[in-house]
Amino acid sequence: MNEWIDWFQRVLDVSIRLYFRQECDLSSVYDIPLPKAGPLWKALLPEQVDPTFDEWMVLMLALMPHLSPQMLDIFFVHNKNFDRPYTEFGGWKGLSHGGFLPTGETAVFLLAGDRVERRLEVVRLFREEHWFHMYHVVGLEGAGNGEPFLSGQLRISEDFLYRLSFEGEYKPDYNMGFPAKRISTALNWEDAVLPYYVCEELEEINNWITGHRVILSDWGLSRFLKAGYRTLFYGPPGTGKTLCATLIGKKNGMDVYRIDLSMIVSKYIGETEKSLANVFDQAENRNWIPFSVFLFVRGISGLFYLLIIKLLPTPKYPSSSCSSSSSFWSIYSKCLSEGTNMHQGWEGLTLKFCLASSG
Repeated sequence: MNEWIDWFQRVLDVSIRLYFRQECDLSSVYDIPLPKAGPLWKALLPEQVDPTFDEWMVLMLALMPHLSPQMLDIFFVHNKNFDRPYTEFGGWKGLSHGGFLPTGETAVFLLAGDRVERRLEVVRLFREEHWFHMYHVVGLEGAGNGEPFLSGQLRISEDFLYRLSFEGEYKPDYNMGFPAKRISTALNWEDAVLPYYVCEELEEINNWITGHRVILSDWGLSRFLKAGYRTLFYGPPGTGKTLCATLIGKKNGMDVYRIDLSMIVSKYIGETEKSLANVFDQAENRNWIPFSVFLFVRGISGLFYLLIIKLLPTPKYPSSSCSSSSSFWSIYSKCLSEGTNMHQGWEGLTLKFCLASSG
């Protein structure tokens, strides 16, 4: 990692010198060779991604507040003509962190300087179809309404930072951004006492988990079958819906999260869907992806159960769940009002989850 930090220091120094027309031994930051990406980077980055120079620079800039924050102090220099910081440097200041925190403007400055055409090219790195966003690696957050897009805070994802720091799998803790707690069970599959037909249907879920890749990829049925497995868990409290969720997770090596509905639902129009989409985006864009998501809802207690099924990688980007959040709520309402009659409107659902309602 030290080699990459040194590389970024060199890029930063050359960018500053060239922008202020100071003496420099290079005519472009692109003359600085990239270090070799070792096993650590290959484990962190998506398999099908080969980052460009620009992408490496943005990634390292987002990591600097965590790896070498003092390196960004150069951006605190004041513009003597106006007695204020340079606007083109961007940046924001945290509540407790005293150092410089980069924004999208900071990244664009380092790669484009004052060249408008290059600015427009660099902005594409922050579009939704870019792998930064698709795999939830780097993003811009917190730009105010009506403010420039690039004023958003350049942030590395908690998932990526955790795996970089600890070289282990990230398991999110309960917080405002991901209001969920992992749950598990000490029981085994054999301990579940269920009717035969229910056991058969649950086993069908297990079979899908273990054989979905063969069905979709090897047999070429991904063109005809929707991703994920859709089913409804329904019954009074205490009939084993939550237990079945944790047992499926335990049997297949999956993480089960219980999500507090009170942190999701909002009285403001559109905010509930936005909050739900945010939860799905965080789960769906982890490096656990691609995965199937099973969402278990208990209407009375107001709890969600989000079951994250870690599956083998596929060459496609993961799909976004944002566009389907409204479909989820229409189906959830239909579930509570009509019981098990879930067939109407189901075909339009693209999210990958199960519903379990206690009515």
